[in-house]
Amino acid sequence: MFTISSMIITTTITGTMVAGVG
Repeated sequence: MFTISSMIITTTITGTMVAGVG
């Protein structure tokens, strides 16, 4: 559970960074 939640959070942060850069 925690691993899945952590992965979702990481994906969200990465997506935000990519959106900010792009």
